[in-house]
Amino acid sequence: MLNINKNKFLIIILFLIFLLFQSCTDKGVDVQVINNPRNYTWTLDTLQFSNSNSESLGDIWGINSKDIYMTGGGSQLWKYDGKTWNDITSTLPLQNIKNPFLIFINGLSQNDIWISGSSSTSNNFSQSLILHYNSSNWVIDNSIMGLGISSFSISGANIWATDFINVYKYNGANFVKRELPSKLIQQLKNHQTLNILSLAATDTNLFAVMIIVNHPNSPFKDKYYFVKYKNNTWTVIDSLLENNLDKWGQNLWRGASGKLYSFNNAIFKWNGKNWEKLFQTNSRIVKIFGTNDNNIFALGAGSSVYHFNGVNWKKLDQLVLPNVGYSGVWTDGKETFIVGSTLILPIRPILWHGK
Repeated sequence: MLNINKNKFLIIILFLIFLLFQSCTDKGVDVQVINNPRNYTWTLDTLQFSNSNSESLGDIWGINSKDIYMTGGGSQLWKYDGKTWNDITSTLPLQNIKNPFLIFINGLSQNDIWISGSSSTSNNFSQSLILHYNSSNWVIDNSIMGLGISSFSISGANIWATDFINVYKYNGANFVKRELPSKLIQQLKNHQTLNILSLAATDTNLFAVMIIVNHPNSPFKDKYYFVKYKNNTWTVIDSLLENNLDKWGQNLWRGASGKLYSFNNAIFKWNGKNWEKLFQTNSRIVKIFGTNDNNIFALGAGSSVYHFNGVNWKKLDQLVLPNVGYSGVWTDGKETFIVGSTLILPIRPILWHGK
């Protein structure tokens, strides 16, 4: 009797395994094949502009390939739902804003998105403009009253911005100005100013590139500084004169892994002590973005696009177009969007979609 029961139990187990296998076979497993970015099929998406004198595109950022935002036309905003680009400019509180110009877009989640740029005062002076999506609607943040936002960086809960001459950190309610490096302030001579060119936030530090700019007739050369802000203290790490800019780039980007990159006509990676040159081009790099250190896209001046796969850099010749400049790139590793505009009149949008 015991052997019979054991046999019955074994038959039942085998039958259940068969049913499980059969179920998986019948329904199949939805496995998405991820294409090598260098083998993407690229298509040009189309957009409809409304009430805009310029059909240029600016920046792009997304949560995933079905939730992407893009600025353009100076004051327009689009959202991609995985199939169609929809104009959502009407959701922005720009009705009483003079000459709004949306430049950067970034975010922490689908309920926490930031757009920064500039607008005009009643006297036609430039001023900063920051829009924040707070899960229900877009609101204007008026806590930075500068000339315009020149760089905006987010890392975790750390949100930083600069208006060319000051650095601000968001405290959950508004942006609070941080003191600039006293070492650099003390170096300023007559007819010199200190400007902030680029910011890159990590979870614990803020890195910045600053420049001491001279009057056009000054005998002094402009000088660039690579600085770090940590625990309310600025540290000058390195400096370069304007005629010797091949040691590190004047634009910063923090990768998804937390690594810090800089770029100008080359791309460099910070190892914690020194800059390592990764790639050299014949023209200026204007933007880099990637999902990790082995999947990075770089946009060169004009319409050059380069891709790094962890081994080497390759120029994507199929994306080179005459009289076109690219300004933004976003990828999730499965799909990639590259945005830009024609450089001659009439200005027309260029929006590549690769997958």
